[in-house]
Amino acid sequence: MMYTRSEWLAALKDETKSLPKEEQQRAFAYYNEMFEDKFEQGMTERDIVLSFGDPKIAAKAIIDEYLESAPQAPEQKKTEEENPYLPKRAQNDDTTAIALLAGIALWPLAVCACLVAFILTLGALIGGGVCIAEAVHIGTTSTTNVTSFIGLGVFAMGFGVALFYPVSYGSKKMFTALKKFLREIKEGK
Repeated sequence: MMYTRSEWLAALKDETKSLPKEEQQRAFAYYNEMFEDKFEQGMTERDIVLSFGDPKIAAKAIIDEYLESAPQAPEQKKTEEENPYLPKRAQNDDTTAIALLAGIALWPLAVCACLVAFILTLGALIGGGVCIAEAVHIGTTSTTNVTSFIGLGVFAMGFGVALFYPVSYGSKKMFTALKKFLREIKEGK
């Protein structure tokens, strides 16, 4: 969107309305003076507005600068309700502790579930191979036994192959979700 000077300044003022009035006025005066200086240097209003860019981005930079330059003593720090500029923090330490303990308890359960599924898959593949090998070994004794062992071996190997993708995909999804959950706890969301 192409702004005029007054539209750009109005948009900046609107985007910085969450700042204290004196900080908002300081930013407004700064950009107003910048307009004047650039205009005196021979730039057109359009070029000045283009050089400033989007007022939302300028407002974000002003707010970020304000937050960085406004140190507060530890006893004077305000809570999130009093100061909307402070990052969101976990409101209840008990909830955070419970969630952290739940996350810690979930890691071993997730590892066990993945190991059990992997062992079942591997067991089916190995068991199928053993059944086929046994069929070859007893091949001369009985055709019925050979056919049964080969059928059982092929079924077991097929079962193992069929389990492999869901087990690996499910394990990956489970660990990804668990890591995300623990990261959110760490960040206090």
